Amino acid sequence: MRSSRFKFSVQVPHVRQYLALLMLLLLVGALSDCAYFNTYTNAKKSFKEAEDMPMDPTGKLTPQARRSYDACVTKCQKLLEEFPESKWVDDALFLMSKSYFRKKEYGRCLTRLDELNERFPEHPFQEEALFMRGVAHLEREEESRAIAVLARLAETYPKSKHLAEAMYRGAEAEYQLGNWDAALAAFGKLIDRFEHSDWNDEARLKRGRIFVEREDYENAVLEFENLAATARKRGLAFDGQMQQVESLIKLRRLDEAHEQLDEMVPVAENFHKRPQVLLLRALVYEKQQRFDEALQLLEDVAVEFSKQAHAAEAWYRIGLINQIQLDDRDAALEAFGKAVSEGGRGISRDLAARRKQALEDFILAQESASTAEGDSSLAEAQYRLAENQFLSLEDPEAALDAYESVLVDFPESPWAPRAAYALCYIQRYNLADTLAALAASRQLLESYPESQAAKWVSGWKRELGGAP
Repeated sequence: MRSSRFKFSVQVPHVRQYLALLMLLLLVGALSDCAYFNTYTNAKKSFKEAEDMPMDPTGKLTPQARRSYDACVTKCQKLLEEFPESKWVDDALFLMSKSYFRKKEYGRCLTRLDELNERFPEHPFQEEALFMRGVAHLEREEESRAIAVLARLAETYPKSKHLAEAMYRGAEAEYQLGNWDAALAAFGKLIDRFEHSDWNDEARLKRGRIFVEREDYENAVLEFENLAATARKRGLAFDGQMQQVESLIKLRRLDEAHEQLDEMVPVAENFHKRPQVLLLRALVYEKQQRFDEALQLLEDVAVEFSKQAHAAEAWYRIGLINQIQLDDRDAALEAFGKAVSEGGRGISRDLAARRKQALEDFILAQESASTAEGDSSLAEAQYRLAENQFLSLEDPEAALDAYESVLVDFPESPWAPRAAYALCYIQRYNLADTLAALAASRQLLESYPESQAAKWVSGWKRELGGAP
């Protein structure tokens, strides 16, 4: 008994120490688990806050949403650095990639998805990761990769909630590669399979645009008409109507276009498209040669939407009508100037600035021609006028007459072979008139056989099929 009591009294303190150490280790482990769990939970909270925030009026992320996604990324990064063996690492990597995806930082998204696949080949996010990867490749203009990844998603997850969009994105990749037939087929497959999806409407809109690209305006009109009648989103239906009008104009079905616009003008403001619709109506007037009505409507747009890109387009088109249709250079110069000074930034303002400069140069060239002395100076002045018409004013028909004048009035001038070549070039490349191009090249070879210009057209007969 004595020995037994002694042994017991000696071992009790050690048992207590072991129990205390075990409790401490359990507590530390629990705190560690709690720490990385809380870090991941806070990251998910930031991500949800961003997801719940509405987009701005232009469809972009608001600054607040972007900050919440950034906070999510920061917290996930903290988890990866401080708790690299945590069971939440794969979740954190996926959440980071998804945040980058939402921010359209597609390179970073792909980097994190690669890391996720490398470290966790059997991770539970395969379906959505494939979808994000496919879209990211498409947005980075890596169309072939996008097509392969999105096809794998459709094959592996035929009931995926992302399937309709994945099919649309795959068709879009074909479109961007210029594979029109493949794109039409892919969009058609989506339309047949997902009749009630919003992506069905988007596919119809894109099919219509492909027909426009191919200058198949009849099918474009049918596609846009169908979209306008059946689209789930009225804004998309209105876009379809606008593009239907553009195709009708291309087909010279101007009365139909005008009737369509009669329906659209009263409701255009509801879709924030009033200036675009008015500009289309002005274009119909112009094609009908109702220039006074076109000019008045364009001026109304320019005044109502002053300092906007629509105003620049309106003034630019006023300038073109005055220059090309009415031969009023002063009015054209004034309109081009207003496009620059009173229009918003955009391509129309840039085009107007170039037109204004070209027209001013043309007027100066005319003045120089009228005061030039001697055949050589007159020939050069006439050639410069023609060059300005062709290159700066983009009026090949007027340029033909001007180059022809050089040949008629100054056939022995060193400028004559250059004018003769310009006639050949315009007929072949701008007007696509093969017979006229061959006739002009034959005349050049006969009249100026030793010129550099003759060498340039020496092979045209063979290239253009040998027509006389």
